[in-house]
Amino acid sequence: MGREKKALPGCLELDDRVKLVNIVHQECADYKAKVSSIYNDDYQSCDMMSRESTKAKNQILRKIKYVKMKDDNLYDFIRKSK
Repeated sequence: MGREKKALPGCLELDDRVKLVNIVHQECADYKAKVSSIYNDDYQSCDMMSRESTKAKNQILRKIKYVKMKDDNLYDFIRKSK
């Protein structure tokens, strides 16, 4: 019928893709744990700011730092894992 298509050099088989997805989920969980340990609820607390405001500020800071860490490190991690 025609020529068989060649697989691209970076193309992974199904089982390799499943393993990669599991590794990526584990790495993202590690990123979240690192960020949570550094920016806990008492991070940079002071007497001038209420405890609820400090907690809200740190929740926002954790989300920002997690996304930043993921954007900076995840692509290189996937490239090395392949």
